[in-house]
Amino acid sequence: MRRGDFAVVNHSQGWSSGETAFQSNPESSLCSVGWADSSLSVFCQDENGNIRERRFSKATGWDLTNYVEENTLLGTNIAAVHSSDGSRVVLFFQDAEGFIRSRTARHGQWEPTSVSIGKGPKGCGIGATAWNDLKEIRLYFQDDQYRIREYRGVFGGVFQLLDTGFPFSFDYCIGDITAVSWNEGAQIRLYIQDKFNNIVEWAYTYLTWSQGTFKTAALPNADIIAFVRDSYPVPGFCLFVIWAGQDQKLYQSVWSTLESKWSAPQDIASVRSTGNVVGSFVGDYFSDEDEYTDRKAITSAKVCVNSGVVVGLALEFTDQTVTGWRGSGNGTVYTFDLNDTEDITTISYIEENDRLLGLSFTTSKGQQSPWYGTQGLPTTVTTWSFGGHALGGFYGTADTVLRGLAPIWTTRIRGIDARRLEELMRRAQALAAGVQESASYFGQLRTRADTYRARRRAAGALGEQAQRVMDGVVATAQSIEYLFDLESAHRRARLGGDADRRSNLRAQTGIAKTSADEVEFALKKLFEEYTLIHAEGAKLSGEVDAAWSRVQRDTTALQIFFAQIVTTIRDIESTMESLRTSIALSEDEEADARAKEQKQRSLFDRASEAGGLNVARYNALLRSAQEQLVESEKRTQDFKSQISRLEGDKFKLQTFKRDAEGALRGIEETRSSLKTLIDDEKASQVSSAALSESLKEIYNSTIPLDDHTKARGFAAALLSVIQHALDVELLRAQLRVDAGPLQRVLSDIANSAY
Repeated sequence: MRRGDFAVVNHSQGWSSGETAFQSNPESSLCSVGWADSSLSVFCQDENGNIRERRFSKATGWDLTNYVEENTLLGTNIAAVHSSDGSRVVLFFQDAEGFIRSRTARHGQWEPTSVSIGKGPKGCGIGATAWNDLKEIRLYFQDDQYRIREYRGVFGGVFQLLDTGFPFSFDYCIGDITAVSWNEGAQIRLYIQDKFNNIVEWAYTYLTWSQGTFKTAALPNADIIAFVRDSYPVPGFCLFVIWAGQDQKLYQSVWSTLESKWSAPQDIASVRSTGNVVGSFVGDYFSDEDEYTDRKAITSAKVCVNSGVVVGLALEFTDQTVTGWRGSGNGTVYTFDLNDTEDITTISYIEENDRLLGLSFTTSKGQQSPWYGTQGLPTTVTTWSFGGHALGGFYGTADTVLRGLAPIWTTRIRGIDARRLEELMRRAQALAAGVQESASYFGQLRTRADTYRARRRAAGALGEQAQRVMDGVVATAQSIEYLFDLESAHRRARLGGDADRRSNLRAQTGIAKTSADEVEFALKKLFEEYTLIHAEGAKLSGEVDAAWSRVQRDTTALQIFFAQIVTTIRDIESTMESLRTSIALSEDEEADARAKEQKQRSLFDRASEAGGLNVARYNALLRSAQEQLVESEKRTQDFKSQISRLEGDKFKLQTFKRDAEGALRGIEETRSSLKTLIDDEKASQVSSAALSESLKEIYNSTIPLDDHTKARGFAAALLSVIQHALDVELLRAQLRVDAGPLQRVLSDIANSAY
């Protein structure tokens, strides 16, 4: 059965009641695989929403295995196929993001991770069947367009979509798909629940899909069981389908080769005492569940009572949505309003003859609503609750009045959303990793900065190179002046030039050129060395800026996250305070239950002494008192376990906040130690860039000089070099002569009229 406790019922000669094996999450589906004579594995979600495996054998009974599937969609459908000897199993389920996943096991050992196959609407049905000892597997689920897709796979292999698969589309999410096959896959049947809560059959018979003849009304969200068995002594097979009817009875129908038709539904057992459903499920189905159920809370509940019967129910939520009346609003309407920080965690009700006679709510703050409906009935009051989880709404059926009802529980525990805590923890881990990465990176930058400082100190050696440049400039100017004098003397010679003068001119031109080449070489070397240092500084500065920008972004995210932590811790503390109140109330109930149990024992003893004892009656009273005592003790322990778990969550969040703040302080200290270097580098970037460009221009300005250049050309080029050099502190400081006369002489030569 879906949404409740379950029992194992099996008998070779028919059905019989079995003992309750264990409890599951009330939202959980069930899935089982069986092999050999009495080996069985059952899969269901536990109270934390994780899929677990319980394995049964005659030797050991029921054992909880180490299989745990986390991050699954609460209420996910579960399907499985297995080999004939049970040594290999493939399990299918839907994760919290909506992806259908598979996980395999060999000889009871599960693979460490699951594999994604495709995505479907949340809560969609999942059906699987196999033949040829898992060499052929078929998987069925709906895609985002509500089309049932058929996948083909093998054990341990990849599942591939069959383009020629199931050909029919639907306009709604199918809550359950059950698949069964025989004759090596020549015959396949799918059983699904339509939007009218009918279970219908789709048949694959020798390459063709069509709608089958099976159709019956069922309980909303009912799981469907189908299996095939060989028949004897007449050769053939029997196809069994089992479901929960709208009258909350378990039914079975069989199609056999001998009869060639479906048998009338057989009443197997009542499931009224299992799960969370009350009332009749004849009527129109409704559900308050949607993708936001875990994120919103109920702010108000309205109950309509007419002639002592609850005939209608309506809810309002924090996101301003309302359900409207589930059933009728004609009658006396009662409103129960909740505070911002409380949730409904317990619902008490009285049911009689499929009618809801009374209803009352209890919140996480201990607030209890009045009793809505008939009061003073001797009928036993029943409660709905799920480990302190908050009520998210209801599902059920209604027409002119409310017919059937069951609760929908969220993952939020008494004001604290368990998934919210998990998400906070995951976010904390991610942010912590980012902070540590930034801290490590800033450490590397600091090491590089130390190296850069050393190189900048060593860059003082560039002064020697600059000295050579400026000495070369002066020497070149002297050579140019002498060349100019030779040219002037040669031009003024009255008797004409001679060979010696021409030779002197050529020699002096070569000297000037050599001197200019030396200046060019020195400038080139100075330019290259300085450019390297400047580029390294600029790169370091840029990387520090980028790293600090990331840290500032992470700091902003952390500040927002810290605020969330503070709010969450406040919620946790509020929740724990509420739990402590509940513990006090539960301990009072426990004391009352213990007193009642002792009273029953005392009455039993006195009645025994007086004679005429009705043993059966007193045993029943004593057993009832003992059960109440056990339930009270269990409830108290559950509350204490929740407090312990929340204390752990609170400690983790506080530790993360403290560690993250410490890491950020360390980053800020490292950044401050780099600040002087960074600021100095940034301040010198403009002049450094100008120096690099000037050195480049000076270097380039020497290129036009050759053996045919006259003194005027030499002077003009060198004058340009000097003008640029005097703009650079590194070079200007190394000039050993007065720049004024030097520039005037060169200017006179460059501007001479000859």
